[in-house]
Amino acid sequence: MKNQVLALLLVVSEVVIASPTAEEYPHWKECFPSGTFSAEQDRCSKLQQVDEFIDQHANQNKGAVFDFDGTLYNEGIDLKEEHGTELNGKQVKVVGQPAWHRWAANHWHEYPKLDLFPLYRTKGNNHLEALINVDNYLEGKSNSKTGKVTGYHKFRQIGTLEAGMTPENMAEAVKLYLDNYSPEDYAFKPVLDIMQNMINNKFKVWIITGSNPYFVSVVLDRIEQLDTTGYFNFGDLSVTPHQPSSKNGKTINSRIVGNAAKVYNGKFTAVWDDRYLPRNKYKELYAVMKEGKRLVIRDYIEPYDNTDIIACVGNSGGDFEMMDYVLNKPDSKGIFINPRGRLKKLEDNPNTATFSMSRNLDPEQRMFNSINSLHQQFLDAEKDFSLTIPESWKDIEFKHIVGCGMGGSSLHYQVFNSTSLSEQKIVIANDYNIPKYVDLKQALVIGSSFSGGTEETISCFKQAIDGRAKTIAITGKEKGELAKIASDNNIPILYLGLGDIEPRVAIGKYFTYLVKILHKLGLSKMFDVNAVADNLKQQDLFPETQQLAPKMIGSTVMIYSGKSFSSTARIAKTIINENGKHPSFQSELPEANHNEIEGYINADGKYTLIFFDNPKNDHPKIRERFEKTVISVKKHSQADIINYIYQPTGNLYIERVFNALLWSHYLGYNLAIISDVKPKEVDIIKCFKEQLKGNDC
Repeated sequence: MKNQVLALLLVVSEVVIASPTAEEYPHWKECFPSGTFSAEQDRCSKLQQVDEFIDQHANQNKGAVFDFDGTLYNEGIDLKEEHGTELNGKQVKVVGQPAWHRWAANHWHEYPKLDLFPLYRTKGNNHLEALINVDNYLEGKSNSKTGKVTGYHKFRQIGTLEAGMTPENMAEAVKLYLDNYSPEDYAFKPVLDIMQNMINNKFKVWIITGSNPYFVSVVLDRIEQLDTTGYFNFGDLSVTPHQPSSKNGKTINSRIVGNAAKVYNGKFTAVWDDRYLPRNKYKELYAVMKEGKRLVIRDYIEPYDNTDIIACVGNSGGDFEMMDYVLNKPDSKGIFINPRGRLKKLEDNPNTATFSMSRNLDPEQRMFNSINSLHQQFLDAEKDFSLTIPESWKDIEFKHIVGCGMGGSSLHYQVFNSTSLSEQKIVIANDYNIPKYVDLKQALVIGSSFSGGTEETISCFKQAIDGRAKTIAITGKEKGELAKIASDNNIPILYLGLGDIEPRVAIGKYFTYLVKILHKLGLSKMFDVNAVADNLKQQDLFPETQQLAPKMIGSTVMIYSGKSFSSTARIAKTIINENGKHPSFQSELPEANHNEIEGYINADGKYTLIFFDNPKNDHPKIRERFEKTVISVKKHSQADIINYIYQPTGNLYIERVFNALLWSHYLGYNLAIISDVKPKEVDIIKCFKEQLKGNDC
């Protein structure tokens, strides 16, 4: 008997103290550093509390309610269009549901289905202005021109925005909007893990939100589709809601409660959907926010489900009433996400757990803005270039041009060698030594180091000085070692002046400076700076790479090209390595077809084969090899193979090169963000450098 009791106690104890698993919480990677759970971080210890609560109440017909905007959905999402983000001359952050309304108005002419929005049927077809006026008022950014109105009428107006559309029409419009963003932009996946775990443990989960249930259901459905872990299955939460026009308020096939017009004869009406909206003692309807959320739980959800709501998840003062109601129950749990407003008053409640869900993978979007402004680097370099070269150098017939540099400070040499700007190629010294065949007395040596302290570059530069070569320094640091060496030896120095641009994305400025130096010495033709800048400015490559990146997660990336794009492909692979945090390799066709592809026979895991298509410079048969390479590999390999062909645009070869590099930067950026890592950080490289110094890392 004692053994039976002991066994029972052990089982009960195990249920209570069982740690979260990576399978249950796949988007909490920091809590599973070695595959097993660690509660060292504050967020992780709080997750453990939440998980214990879920385990304790599993399979007991208990309920949980979630807010949507700001809790499950990142209402800090920015529109990727400048138009429509100003109010009274000031920039306004457009967030949440209004963001997709404005996106729709901006793209109204591109998608005929968007013409179904009644709000867009305005005099003069000034759809965007009409929508901005309504949304600025509804979101509390401006006062109504019609005078004071009640909260009910304010939110009733949201229900009229889609009046006359069918749910299918609106779902299609929302999907078009979501196509422009990665789920990492709009989904708080760690919170969704908590919700999914509650669903899996038979909690009656509801979403109560000020948003339209149709908007919410489409977002959840999209998250399910694009989740690479295959974890999310929201069940009846994500089905398109059915809004009955009958008086039977309990007819339901969705657990999303929100503000929307009723559906009558298959279309939205201008009549408020009052199914969930309780009346106060004056018989007035409450909107589903603030006190309305509490009343919906108490008067509708709990009686309907015959359940007790014991968990609530929210982020703002609008959730305060439902939080307060739930937390006054014994053995309940409140989960706060970036709490603000009145919700902060409840943070000290012992039954709460507070999480920060702001993904700050790219602080101030510095990396993204650096990539996005690549075109401007060419124009800035044209304007900023200032270098005095001794007149006597212009008469020298240089036997060699040597470029010393590592990483991002050597890429411009590779691009130059791929062009026809000069018959004389640059000897790239990305090592401690300049090749011995170089006659330094007849050489021009350019040393590039943004930091000014790259040890390999410093070593080469000193060799050039000792060998009496003509030398020029390009650096970003006036007080760096490279600048000091150049200054001490009266060597011309060119400062990059990148401002907020990340050095590893500075290839536009580096390249333009390099060509202008060589052109000044008569060693190179000058390229059309404005043409390259204009070509890049016209590109909209981010959405394409945003769609491709999720399919590539966890794969080894192989980049193939013909000989004309070999240098470009090599740079692209370094971008995927350094920014995208994925192993990446590069090869030329047709050579790889004679040896390398045989290696896929024993390949295991996942591979992405990217082909750079440059038909204006490659032999016609190169393109034919793309498809046949994929077919051959897939037929004889057990590896998971996906493939993608990218053809850069541009009339000039150099335009196509930088077009491909811009595409590669966007792809690397999206790979990092969707992998939940910071594209700027280089942890392994930093560790390696510490190892070289004899330090641990």
